[in-house]
Amino acid sequence: MVAFASSQDRSAILGAAEDHVELSVGLLREHALNVFATQELVHEQIGARIAGVDWEAISRSREVASFLRETRDRISQISSIWLADPTSHVPASSSLPYPRGLTFENSEEFRAHHAGDRGMHIGEQHLAVESMAAGGRLIGGLQRR
Repeated sequence: MVAFASSQDRSAILGAAEDHVELSVGLLREHALNVFATQELVHEQIGARIAGVDWEAISRSREVASFLRETRDRISQISSIWLADPTSHVPASSSLPYPRGLTFENSEEFRAHHAGDRGMHIGEQHLAVESMAAGGRLIGGLQRR
């Protein structure tokens, strides 16, 4: 009789644990979908803002830098935004000027972009960094907080 009761308790506990795991996975999935949707909207806004503007003008534009800072500040999950030109240099960012000597040339997301992948890419070498092409331009890392 004790073994039977023990077996029922074990089954009930395992069932409750499985239900909890399924609920948690569902919540995580919804959160991830919301994060990606937000990132896509940000990329679309940035793409629309820089459409038709050449890289030299982007690098000199206080308005673009201000737009990137304001966009970053409006969304608490984003700690920085930067734009990578076709040579992998960063002419504009939401933070202090990006060091000109540093490039994305060897980054996984930059290589994916040059290989023709124009979607969102989450690079393994950077924790919580997404990049996406917008209007044929790589909008590097909406770095998440």
